[in-house]
Amino acid sequence: MKKHKKRGVNESVYYLLRHLQNDRMYYENMGRLLKRTCICTLLKDKLHEMIWNKMKLDDEVARVLVKEMTDIIYVHLFFWLKHHCDKDMRKVYHQVESVLNRLNHMSTNAAFIEKLRLENYHYLWGHKEFED
Repeated sequence: MKKHKKRGVNESVYYLLRHLQNDRMYYENMGRLLKRTCICTLLKDKLHEMIWNKMKLDDEVARVLVKEMTDIIYVHLFFWLKHHCDKDMRKVYHQVESVLNRLNHMSTNAAFIEKLRLENYHYLWGHKEFED
């Protein structure tokens, strides 16, 4: 993904999906080899880090929301890979596109994050560190 770091969130995820589809045998074999070792947390964290860095935000409420949305994207990717990439990657992209659009809206609309803060959105996750 480093070669796509100048691209936006949507384009980066699109190219990630294309890469996964092109090299699906590698990832299927890696999955078989790591059958007993769960790397989901590592992969989710890497995906979150990639998307968070592209958003260029500096807000803990936004970080929590981005993490949640990234986990939704990861579930789609995992399901797609687990079922042998039998669907075209463009279908998977369209499944996650609405989440990507919300991420883009959040990164371009500072008022949206402030609205979440005012509405105490963080209580949905029980994050006490956001209490003022």
